[in-house]
Amino acid sequence: MRVKTFVLAGILAAIGAVVAEVSSAAQSAPRELVVALDGSFTSPVSTSGTFVTGGAVADTGTHVDLTTFSPKTGRPDLITIMVTCKGKKGSFTFVGKVHASQAGFLAPGVSLSSVPGADRITKGTGAYASLVGAVTGKDLAFTSNPLEPGPPGTPKATVNALRVIDVFTK
Repeated sequence: MRVKTFVLAGILAAIGAVVAEVSSAAQSAPRELVVALDGSFTSPVSTSGTFVTGGAVADTGTHVDLTTFSPKTGRPDLITIMVTCKGKKGSFTFVGKVHASQAGFLAPGVSLSSVPGADRITKGTGAYASLVGAVTGKDLAFTSNPLEPGPPGTPKATVNALRVIDVFTK
């Protein structure tokens, strides 16, 4: 009987050690938040639409964003996009900073880009509060903006669309 007690105690101790190790690894492993935006341009520099998140937080809601350029006149060097998402489990804001040379312009008003590390979560409430500071490890953005001004006679984009998938890691 005494041998069974020692064996059982040894097994329980081993199970406890494995559970503790797995729990510790889960707590120290990076957390990923996958964000998918689907929207339309409401002005040459803003969009609104819906979002879906998965990974660290599973949620849905609405988003708005505003794009600014630096310098404000002439050819921009830096494109800054501030996106605010409001869902059922909280809200978060992320800011993307993309150098114009990385924007991947395909045609007037149309771009496709992938710039990992460009976006950072700057604010978060509710379930998103612990993700402040997370940075994109992967991202893909497609925009088609028929509202973008251009030189007279320049063809305009025919589709009004914003499609973004970002994977934030903290």
